[in-house]
Amino acid sequence: MQSKGEKEESVLSAVKNTPPASTDAGLPLGKRLHLLRERNGWSQRELAKRSGVTNSVISTIEQGRVSPSISSLEKILSGFPVSLREFFTFDPRAEAPVFFSIAEAERREFEQLHSRRLFAHQGVAVTHVVYKPGSTDSLSSSPSLYQRDGITVGVVVSGSIEVTVGGQVKVISAGEGFQFDQARPHCIRNAGDQPCEVLSVSC
Repeated sequence: MQSKGEKEESVLSAVKNTPPASTDAGLPLGKRLHLLRERNGWSQRELAKRSGVTNSVISTIEQGRVSPSISSLEKILSGFPVSLREFFTFDPRAEAPVFFSIAEAERREFEQLHSRRLFAHQGVAVTHVVYKPGSTDSLSSSPSLYQRDGITVGVVVSGSIEVTVGGQVKVISAGEGFQFDQARPHCIRNAGDQPCEVLSVSC
């Protein structure tokens, strides 16, 4: 397992080796954060509330008076949400493309699934998620109840998935969906032998 220092070094290395997405890739970190926040139409106070940091921290970063650690920056970016790679490579002044491919979105790998963030604006995120198949004793299918803030709505595109919300449990298939308050204990798992694709919206 990587230490905190090794993780930060590997993240920085990945960011440095990522080709610039635009001529604005060299913007100062504080200015980039400021533009991203304004693009979402939020005040510093609103971003602070969403990310769980103080308003003064965001203000000093945007003014270029402090340089945040990787972990601190990740916490702030979780309020949008965007990843570190997306933050350092996107063009904050460019208009969003009218057309796009799912393959163009950054792929995030987890033990249980992989996902691609298709859209994120003003706290609304649209994500394409592929849940890997697995048995009940494997990491990819073990239930993992968790709690967050906001609402999640999902539609199964292909395959089937078991959704648990509070005391309700149901296996749903392509063409069916779910919705729940993320503050409620919930679990989404693939206990079958085929991948399951889900298009989800969180806000």
